[in-house]
Amino acid sequence: MEFYPNLSKLRRRTVKNRTLALVLGFALFGVSGAALAGPKPKVDPRFDYLGMFDLTRKVMTRKPARVLLNSLFAEQLKVNPDLAAKYGFNGKKIKAFTETQFMMLLQEVPSIRPEVEAYLKAVPKDADLRAQTPQLIALREKWKTRFQDLFKDKKLLEKFFARANPFEPFLIEGPPGSKGFGPIKTYITHAVTLKDGTVRAADDVEKAIVEFINEAESEIRFNVFDFDLDSIADALIAAKKRGVDVMGGIDKGVYDTRPEVRAIYKKLTDAGIHVQLVDSVGLNHQKLIVSDWTKKGKGRVLTSEGNFTKSCISKDGDVAGTPYHSTDSVPNANLANVYESDEMAAVVHHDLTKTVDPEYALRGDQYPVSGAWKVMGEAGVGGKERSVVLAFSPNGGLDGINQNFIARAIRESEGPIYLAQFAFSSPEVENALLEKAIETKKAGKKFNLFAVGDTPFAMQDWSVTLNMAGLKLVGEGDKKNYVKIPDEENKWLQALGKDDYAELLQNLRIAPPVYGTHNMKTPEGNFQITAKLHHKLMCIGVEGAQVCIYGSFNFSTGAESNQEYIIAVLDDEFNELGTSVVTSLSKETVDHQVRTVVSEANRRNVSREFDPAYDDQVDNQKAGKPMKRQLARACAGLVKPGAAPLGIAAAQ
Repeated sequence: MEFYPNLSKLRRRTVKNRTLALVLGFALFGVSGAALAGPKPKVDPRFDYLGMFDLTRKVMTRKPARVLLNSLFAEQLKVNPDLAAKYGFNGKKIKAFTETQFMMLLQEVPSIRPEVEAYLKAVPKDADLRAQTPQLIALREKWKTRFQDLFKDKKLLEKFFARANPFEPFLIEGPPGSKGFGPIKTYITHAVTLKDGTVRAADDVEKAIVEFINEAESEIRFNVFDFDLDSIADALIAAKKRGVDVMGGIDKGVYDTRPEVRAIYKKLTDAGIHVQLVDSVGLNHQKLIVSDWTKKGKGRVLTSEGNFTKSCISKDGDVAGTPYHSTDSVPNANLANVYESDEMAAVVHHDLTKTVDPEYALRGDQYPVSGAWKVMGEAGVGGKERSVVLAFSPNGGLDGINQNFIARAIRESEGPIYLAQFAFSSPEVENALLEKAIETKKAGKKFNLFAVGDTPFAMQDWSVTLNMAGLKLVGEGDKKNYVKIPDEENKWLQALGKDDYAELLQNLRIAPPVYGTHNMKTPEGNFQITAKLHHKLMCIGVEGAQVCIYGSFNFSTGAESNQEYIIAVLDDEFNELGTSVVTSLSKETVDHQVRTVVSEANRRNVSREFDPAYDDQVDNQKAGKPMKRQLARACAGLVKPGAAPLGIAAAQ
């Protein structure tokens, strides 16, 4: 069975052609054989996802249970070397038995659920294997033997073994007749010139988030890096007052650093809302809300690239809430999507619970290894498939989202690649792009890539776009300078040849000038306002067979240790809009000249203006690991010149 076809082959296929469901792989992404079965009974434990997620969470967050599963299913951790080579997976086996594999086990062998529940009831939760009593050791051995005996029955596990491909995402399919998700509602903080030349006006993302919260009926969970908007806090408090169960999380480092965030935290907790101060190994960087996951037909998910802050999503940017106005004060370039989907709500609730619920409050390697989760949407125009695949870090995407999710999607695609990136430093993603360029050239085709990056980060020494432009930043202080990488060392020039590489250089752009730092005069003095190109967006493939990837996950090594989410969307309407986001931002000019990475390097060399990347939370790729940050002056407010500009300090 071929799991991973080229996306260009999907253009003329429809959902009626059931082979389509078979061929989409991990990045776009596989569907189990169970998905293709005929009509199922009205009451089917295979669709009890909330129950299965609850068991999965309780088992997989116990280290002793994970150790046991790794030993029981050691063969299922091994990777076919041909598949590993084909799909760029590094290693002979996956790191550990995954959450998605455990969900497959529960789904294909529902008879084991009572045994799992009995184990959870009998064996105390104990994260520290070194502090076990003889009685506890004996109890664990008893259950280990019990499960070993149970799983000796290969007939029992036959369906699971047939399905337990570690590269395959777990399909969250509803009962027959359910839609998975309907139309996607997209909100973008800036205007977008569409394919037909019309201009789509900027949306009020702050208002959209407030309305999402106001529509919740039963329960809400949220997790966000930074939070200073009273409007969203007030909506959460109003929900609590009308009987909605509300719980959430905020990054502890931002809380410790920003008084505005501490004020929001106090406001929420004084209203009886539990807010977990997430002490992340990296950054608690998600921007997610889920509501009503237990109410059939009411589950909803809001995914945002931007934090709940003035700079990130308020229409007036840094000056929001002040008596001032400036055309330079705009929100960061971000988008948010709303999905109406019980299945997506179940997935997101599961992931957020591990972080924001004090029963779990996981950190770093306490998170179990997970794969990816796929939800099919109702059919698009002409019966075309619509789907989403979600993954979360830490330990998501088989413990490697850059390599096993983003890079793999690139390898599985054909056609143009569009990137709008806040901070792009992943060597795995750059290598996949370079491999695709070489492969495309060898096939006698043209490699087309269009990229626009936030200016300060695009010009850093760790920036992928700087390297693609054949430049490096050398020296310190007054001796800092951009220099050309020698032609013989420039892998991109060698891969594309002189003419195609010259075209690529024109397609490597920096953000429009509004995304930067500006001075604003007021009666109280001069202030600095800032805005950033904050997207984490990539659209790949030919028209009609595109996938767009977005989320909180910057394409960087450091993001792997953060709490993050990433989503791949197969939906013609959203993907066309995502492509237009990139082309709109990259076409803005100054004095009729496009703003390329090369032209910006030349300007800085002449002007001697080397803007620092104020956002000191983005990983230091030179060191190959995330910086432990002097945290967030993040995304908020006005500052006097000479102080660190708050808006550009920590958009993340």
